Amino acid sequence: MQSAAESKLAKPRKSFWQLWQTWSYPIAMVGLVGAVIWSYLYTEQDRGVSNLVRMSCIIAAVIITVTWPISRSQYRPLVRFGPTVLTVIVVAVFFGLFRIKNYGSDMTPIIVSRWREEPKLPELAGSKSTGAANPEAFVPVESATAATDYPNFMGPDHNQVISSVRLNPDWDSHPPQLVWKKPIGYGWSGFAIVGSNAVTSEQRDDKETIACYDLNTGDSRWSHTNPVRFDAFPSEVGPRSTPTIAHGRVFSQGATGILDCLSLATGELLWSKDILKDNDAENLTWGKANSPLAMDDLIVVSAGGTDGKSLVAYRQDNGEKVWSGGSDFSSYSSPAVGTVGGKRQILIVNQDFVTGHDAANGKVLWRYPWAGNSGSNASVSQARIVGDDLVFVSKGYGIGSALFKVTADALQQAESTGEPFRPETEWKKNVLKTKHSNVSIRNGFVYGLDEEILQCAELATGESQWKKGRFGGGQILMVDDLLLVQSEKTGEIVLIQCDPDAYKELGRFQALEGEPCWNPMALSGDLLLVRNNAEAACYRLSLKSKLTAPVAAGAEATPENSPTASPPE
Repeated sequence: MQSAAESKLAKPRKSFWQLWQTWSYPIAMVGLVGAVIWSYLYTEQDRGVSNLVRMSCIIAAVIITVTWPISRSQYRPLVRFGPTVLTVIVVAVFFGLFRIKNYGSDMTPIIVSRWREEPKLPELAGSKSTGAANPEAFVPVESATAATDYPNFMGPDHNQVISSVRLNPDWDSHPPQLVWKKPIGYGWSGFAIVGSNAVTSEQRDDKETIACYDLNTGDSRWSHTNPVRFDAFPSEVGPRSTPTIAHGRVFSQGATGILDCLSLATGELLWSKDILKDNDAENLTWGKANSPLAMDDLIVVSAGGTDGKSLVAYRQDNGEKVWSGGSDFSSYSSPAVGTVGGKRQILIVNQDFVTGHDAANGKVLWRYPWAGNSGSNASVSQARIVGDDLVFVSKGYGIGSALFKVTADALQQAESTGEPFRPETEWKKNVLKTKHSNVSIRNGFVYGLDEEILQCAELATGESQWKKGRFGGGQILMVDDLLLVQSEKTGEIVLIQCDPDAYKELGRFQALEGEPCWNPMALSGDLLLVRNNAEAACYRLSLKSKLTAPVAAGAEATPENSPTASPPE
């Protein structure tokens, strides 16, 4: 009889394959669980990346679980192969019935039925295809616009703040009233409004379209089409930028880089430029999304070309190139003009730098490092002038915000040496990670969507005051001392008091159906225009007061509140 020790020695050692069969599954599961835990604990990471990690881990866990029995040769065939076959059938049936239409800002898939009927788009009036430019078709109008107009992206002062009206905050007694709602073509453009003309961009089949609607009725007034179609999964089809209206002209930049100048009165094409070809530039991963800037008698665009062709200015009346400057690759941000450090400048957020250009000639005066790329780490939000010599920037993808200083002394030295300088950082913190939207500033406090949660931070220090309310990659618009916040996923619009002490919700209503709601809002007087990539709607908001003083078309943006400003009496 063998002893216990001899029996142990006689037991055959397991092969590597046997050990792998035994331990590979639990090791893999432990690793996947660890990755999921990390995605929750590492809160500084972009939420979209965290969700991708979790979804990838879940998919990997399912695949490993259903395929692991195949390696167990001692199991019956039904047990070995049954889970894999069943999973393949379930997945095939699911994707036979449904499709992934898009992804939200947090990278969660938007799933729709394959048999869902898309709403039939109404016909547009006066549709004109691209043809020979006709400058003689320009119909002059008054060069001044009403204070309540919304002539370009982010409003008349390019700061996402409306000061021409005061909203009635009592939505219980005076709820928003629907004026009109209708289907609209694909795209992420907002509305530009002058008078009763509301202009936006949309995709209709294989034609990129600039369309003018009657603000009060939603009826089509005119449209202009270009035979181009930009489609980049998962951001879907269509134009990305908001048109600009100035001096009776409409300036619109499409996703492929076509810059059109149209008559606001008739929609006739006055002139057109392919800004990528004209400036030896390349398109971005998700298409050109930069809205044109009307400045004096110029229209300024971010072309992103090299050899001094990054920021370009054309004459509004004939499209003649006046100047160009910088050699940075574009981001998805738009140029804005203002005075900082005592000098009038055009600010633009590019791929890796925020740059300040001399408004007179486009020369680069300074460059502030702001790392990113045209894909997963993209810059969308605007650079904002605050006070006399400070600039605020914000960004998603786990990066946050920064405040830096552009002094008059540094500007004078840069002009004398001919070399751009690097501004000094006041602070840089992981707050207000604006991914698909911009911030609004009031009385020394910044309000914006930190990834998907509304946040208020002190401008002077970057310290968070509060953070509450989940709105996804939605949009905000400040109206005097109130915030309109639209939810990306639900289409609801929420009214919130601008109060640095606490989050105060005053009311909400369902404005649109379906997601994602990424298009910026526009407010003209008491009429609020909203849209997504499926429908547009106009709502009348109850007002407390309204201004009527005219403002000059293409006027310079007003600097934001100083970080140390105190609230008005």
